Amino acid sequence: ALGTVIVALEVGLHIDGIKVGLRKFTGTKRRSEYVGRLETGATLFDDYAHHPTEIKKTLAAFRQRFKNKKIVCIFQPHTYSRTKILFDEFITSFSDANTVILSNIYPSLRENPDPTVSSQQLVEAMNRFKRAVFLPALPDVVEYIERKSYGEDTVIVTMGAGNIYKIATSLVVSPPAKADALA
Repeated sequence: ALGTVIVALEVGLHIDGIKVGLRKFTGTKRRSEYVGRLETGATLFDDYAHHPTEIKKTLAAFRQRFKNKKIVCIFQPHTYSRTKILFDEFITSFSDANTVILSNIYPSLRENPDPTVSSQQLVEAMNRFKRAVFLPALPDVVEYIERKSYGEDTVIVTMGAGNIYKIATSLVVSPPAKADALA
């Protein structure tokens, strides 16, 4: 925000207009984006994080903001090569989540499937440190979340560069006002 203010001032915008613009800014799509509430009361957010450093920092921010709530992270690894190269970093990047759910790796058109790495292997390795669950397909994830009936004490975060964000349409009853996310 500070950088934006400086640039706006440098190009000659008036400070009152800059303030109005900052107040209207609601955030970036797929970066800690508030999606809505589930029928059971849980709050759903979405984030594009797909690298261990992004995941760790994003979940740390959620933990700081929602100190007294359970955090459930639903992660869809993106690309076989990234998952394989950063496997050990992924294992420890979810430390601020209470539960981690992993779906199958979202493949890239630029690479062939690699049978030497999988989300299931990642879950098995993560379970030494954290409660992790492997649910291969997105409908499996939706069914699991519905069965768990997470309540108002839970924040759910979908994460990844693939199509994981699409499960929101099956989970959120109706997206309430953004102010409701802060309750």
